[in-house]
Amino acid sequence: AGHVKRIQDEMAQVIAAALEIVDCDCEKSCYRCLQEYANQWEHHLLDKGPVAKFLRALDADLQQDLQGNTLGLHPVAAVNLTAWLWEHVQHVQHELVLFADQISLDTPTSEGMTWLDLLQQLLQRGVKIRLYLNRLPNQASGNGEAIVIATHLRLLLGKGLDLRQINRQLLWVAVSDPNKATASATRATDGRAVEFGREIGTQLSMTNHPDVVIESWQSMMQYRSRVVEHADLREPADTHIYEIKPDGKIHNETEYFSDFYSNPVRGMVISDPYLNSKEKILGRIGAHIKLAQQSNALEWVSVTTRQSNEEQKQAIRQLKSDFPHVRIKFKLAQHTAHDRYIEVTHVDGSKARVIIGIGLDFIEPNGNVRNTFLVFQNSYM
Repeated sequence: AGHVKRIQDEMAQVIAAALEIVDCDCEKSCYRCLQEYANQWEHHLLDKGPVAKFLRALDADLQQDLQGNTLGLHPVAAVNLTAWLWEHVQHVQHELVLFADQISLDTPTSEGMTWLDLLQQLLQRGVKIRLYLNRLPNQASGNGEAIVIATHLRLLLGKGLDLRQINRQLLWVAVSDPNKATASATRATDGRAVEFGREIGTQLSMTNHPDVVIESWQSMMQYRSRVVEHADLREPADTHIYEIKPDGKIHNETEYFSDFYSNPVRGMVISDPYLNSKEKILGRIGAHIKLAQQSNALEWVSVTTRQSNEEQKQAIRQLKSDFPHVRIKFKLAQHTAHDRYIEVTHVDGSKARVIIGIGLDFIEPNGNVRNTFLVFQNSYM
């Protein structure tokens, strides 16, 4: 009991000492940090990474009262800073200004939403958004992710996004709702730029002090920057963008993809991390295979997605049974790339690809469609 009382009284020192222990150069654990003879049977389970994250969040929480200052800044007490920032931005009601080095398609949510999806939701709710980026997506590289990001950003410009490119580091990461009860300003403690989508590797600090939020807002809005126009995000040659909007009508794959499959197809690669149900596998993948089979040249289909449940396994077996003359192979993994696309290899050896914004299930079981876009690359290498 005496030790417990002392730990309670000296918790900050205890956490500091624990952080020193896990501040080790090893990959996951070793005898200098977490391993010892008594836990030798669990060595393969020990990982100092999550331990360090938890301790840093706990330390930030304990230090709030000590580190508060005239700006009202306090360290953000969260194990997952990326998820915290996402949740924080998600609840903005009126105005928002953001700064990042760049934006990616990685998702901090289990639902598969990206930062671009979140910005679209906010714009649809009437939130005014200015986004500063150091780096715009490089479409000239032909990289699929860069093309998708540029396409989505261009669509968001049409919905009211104020996009700026800036060649300097900004103090604040996110400032929202000045002059409102929900006002807040967040910055990286060490001044490093974050990347929306990637894991935030720097400590964040936040303030709700009204005067500080207004001052930070004004400074963010006055930075010299280049306004990004539609032309800056124009798609490369041989690439065509098709925006899909819900209209209450019934749609199917033939309507959107018949031209894509008009050239005889020998093989196709399908990548979508969320092909986990009977509807998505038999309905959506099945529809694409039927279109690709029209010329009777289709020999193989390779599908990459995340490993899911028994329903997924049964649907895969049924799909193979439905197309007995096509070699269908599924590559299942716990973690897959965010990319959602179909790549076809034609009989003449040429390739084409279509990137599908939110995935194959943009067509719902009832035939209605969800907001997304299709990026057709007619000559893909």
